[in-house]
Amino acid sequence: VPPFDHVLYPRTGATIAAINALKDKFDAVYDVTIMYSQTYDKNQQMRIAAASMGEFLQGQTKELHIHIKRIPIDLIPSATNEQISNWLYQRFIIKDKLLKNFYDQNRNNKYLLDIDSNREGIQAELHLTDTIFSCIFFLLTTCLLLITPQGRSLYWQICLFGPPISLLWMHIFPQKNFI
Repeated sequence: VPPFDHVLYPRTGATIAAINALKDKFDAVYDVTIMYSQTYDKNQQMRIAAASMGEFLQGQTKELHIHIKRIPIDLIPSATNEQISNWLYQRFIIKDKLLKNFYDQNRNNKYLLDIDSNREGIQAELHLTDTIFSCIFFLLTTCLLLITPQGRSLYWQICLFGPPISLLWMHIFPQKNFI
């Protein structure tokens, strides 16, 4: 396997275990690659670290590029663990090439083209007006919970008991198809 320039080596053991355990439950795997604009320093001619979540939410990165590839579970070779491992390495080679194309084009202020097909990506903007009402709702709800002793008690109980109850609910009432 050639060394990667833009991705780490894949976690084959975890992926093999997940595919073997879940291949009868799902009909597809999604390969998601996230790329941040403004991660190339033109003065020093080098890539810089991607923005942290806080920096992204503060608006220090203006664009986020997401490449999503849906791969039907039937197309993933799963007869042996070695086949899954080889398939995963091939996906990471494609992912590394995608990132290389993105950063080379981003350096030259060009737009990214999809390397899997002849289609261009979809450009979508997320305006403040699209998110402000839900943000205010959740902020007010959280504040109302935290300003009273009863609200704080309810808040920590939801945080403590919510996940186990949700997992139990999903175990008791499993859905046949998740997608």
